[in-house]
Amino acid sequence: MSVSSIKLSVACLLLLGVALIFVSEGAEAGTWEQMDDMPSDLDMERGVFAYDSVNDVGILVQYYHEDDGVWVYDYNDDDWTDKGSGPSDLNTEDGDVCFDSESGVLVVAESGNTGRAHYYTYDYSNNDWSDGESRPS
Repeated sequence: MSVSSIKLSVACLLLLGVALIFVSEGAEAGTWEQMDDMPSDLDMERGVFAYDSVNDVGILVQYYHEDDGVWVYDYNDDDWTDKGSGPSDLNTEDGDVCFDSESGVLVVAESGNTGRAHYYTYDYSNNDWSDGESRPS
């Protein structure tokens, strides 16, 4: 298992832990609520995940060699939704992701190892991808 896979796994576990706290809505400390399992065809390895604070969802972009799918976790409904494919050439391995709450978009930056130093934005509300220009070098 690569270092980035371990980091992603830890980040996802932390994020789901935070989700459990929010879902419990003030439950006593030390109380946990079991959430539904993620879909069996969702592969988190080498993907990127970020919290969309505008829509209160978590967005996972799968690694393009695996499936290049986009999955959204709704914290209020405890439900995963398959939003279809992301850009076919988006390499999330060792890439970074963040949510820009001012613009309301997810920003996915490829690893510098791709030689492209490319980024994309994803608008969850419209299920729309935009190909960003290359990052400054």
